[in-house]
Amino acid sequence: MPSIPGGKATVTPYVVAHGADAFLAFIEKAFDADVYLRVPNPDGSIGHAEAKIGSSVLMTFDASPDWPPTPSFLSVYVDDVDATIDRAVSAGASIVTEVMESAITGDRGGRLRDPIGNVWWVQTHQRDVSPSEMQAAFGDHDELAKIRSAQVSFDTEMRSRRMTQPDAQPSPDPAFEAAYQAARKSFGEGGIPIGAALARDGVVIASGHNERVQNGDPIAHGEMAALRAAGRQKSYRDTTLYTTLAPCAMCTGTIIQFKIPRVVVGEARTFDGEFELLRSRGVEVVVLDDQRCVDMMRTFQEENPELWAEDIAE
Repeated sequence: MPSIPGGKATVTPYVVAHGADAFLAFIEKAFDADVYLRVPNPDGSIGHAEAKIGSSVLMTFDASPDWPPTPSFLSVYVDDVDATIDRAVSAGASIVTEVMESAITGDRGGRLRDPIGNVWWVQTHQRDVSPSEMQAAFGDHDELAKIRSAQVSFDTEMRSRRMTQPDAQPSPDPAFEAAYQAARKSFGEGGIPIGAALARDGVVIASGHNERVQNGDPIAHGEMAALRAAGRQKSYRDTTLYTTLAPCAMCTGTIIQFKIPRVVVGEARTFDGEFELLRSRGVEVVVLDDQRCVDMMRTFQEENPELWAEDIAE
């Protein structure tokens, strides 16, 4: 008799899920999983379930309501990573790391966060890489930048989960969340992690992030990028500008120039900005002191002191 049951591998992932039904529905839509076994508990929750994705078996069950989240990190190879990620996003996933090609692994892949919080590293293998090619790729600046982008985006995702702790405060509204996600995008690109969004009556008109590094534009601050993306507006007097970091003198001047009446700021601990000037001109300033923004900016400042000094002209 074989020591491993039919269909199983030596190691089989067992996902502890707060919402196993939702998890199974997600993998069916995203990865065309075949859910072939469900064993219910007396209360209707899932005591054990098994599904097959490609040649691999994945198991799951419902966590007890008083258990803490225990997210999994799962690597999966698929025939078409771009199509798979599109299906996953349609099924409720969020992008963690944008899809990129790696000369080091020969893969094209990206990361997702599924609706219950697991992270998936989704990849398509494009070619085999010899040891000499791999060694050469590790010396390539562009390849190293891709590695750094993948590391930073995953680090940002993990740090953002501090918000699930009991003493954390949720994001106040979708407009600020748009600004925060824009900052995360810039961070993942190796840029300065400052995002902004312009909203009217709670509806986001446009968002943007600092692009000084990405585009070589010295005045492409986050607030400027959001305003540029919003295009011409007949009036800004009924809008709110959301930004993850206290505005600098240049962005403050723009806010005053266009008579934007209210600014919501993620944090001012890592940079105190020009609040006094804004308030002296009648602008309402709301500071959220969002820990996610603090953590992200502190990480950037510690790792890129010269770039940060350049951004604030010090």
